[in-house]
Amino acid sequence: MFRERIIVDDSLAVTPDGYELAVRLPWYRALPVSAIEQLEVTLDGARAPDDAITFEVNGRARTLAEARGDWDDVWYVLDDALVRVAAPAPGPAGGTHELQVVLGVRIPYLPVAGKPLLMTERCTKTMPAKETAA
Repeated sequence: MFRERIIVDDSLAVTPDGYELAVRLPWYRALPVSAIEQLEVTLDGARAPDDAITFEVNGRARTLAEARGDWDDVWYVLDDALVRVAAPAPGPAGGTHELQVVLGVRIPYLPVAGKPLLMTERCTKTMPAKETAA
C-alpha cells in the first residue's frame, strides 16, 4: 500500500558525512515510531550498514534500535522522515543514482495469528543527488 510514495521524489542529497533522503510512511494512518521494524537503504547496489542509518521524525533523530522503544512519538502519514546514512557518499551532487528503501512497519491494531501485522514494502527510484550542508 502506497509503496511508490515511500521515497520522496528528488530528496536524495550528498552531505559532508554521507547522504540523506526523505521517506514517507506506507500506511493510511499515523503510527508510533516504535512500529518501525525494518529500514534498509541501498544506493547504486550498495546496502548501507544498519548502524550507519538514522532517521528523524518530528525533529528527533534516532537509530532503528532506539525507535523500537519510542512509544510516545508518532509518525504522521503526511510528514517526511529524514533518513541519514553515514557511509560513502554517492559522489558529487548532480549525478543520477538508483535508490532503494525497504520499510517494514508493525500495524499494532491488526492482529494476525495473535501478533501485529508486519507490512514490508520496497520502493526503488532513480534520481539525481543534490548537495546539502547538513
